[in-house]
Amino acid sequence: FAPPKDEIMVVEEIVSTNCKRPDQTRTKEALEQYALENIRMKGIISSNGIDWGLVETNDGRLFRVKQGQYMGLFHGQIARIERNIIHLNELLPDGTGCWQLRPTTVAKLQDPQ
Repeated sequence: FAPPKDEIMVVEEIVSTNCKRPDQTRTKEALEQYALENIRMKGIISSNGIDWGLVETNDGRLFRVKQGQYMGLFHGQIARIERNIIHLNELLPDGTGCWQLRPTTVAKLQDPQ
């Protein structure tokens, strides 16, 4: 009878190096602490040729956002702002160290009359 031996397990993490990743060094913006379902578009304003989206959070705070800014929990960068909708590109982890781009939107809801 031979006593059991300790088994050594080697765990290799699969990490791709040539893939999309969020910039972890940039400073997070205020709206990145809210899930997108807690952000509601209220309207737009234009100033000096720039379209700004007006959004309200579920705690009643009002923000002005423009293309290129971030909001939501998944590095959602604003791609464009239209009259009733804000288009974003979120980055979601895929489990291999890479991140997948997911287009999403925040739409203006019709106010009850």
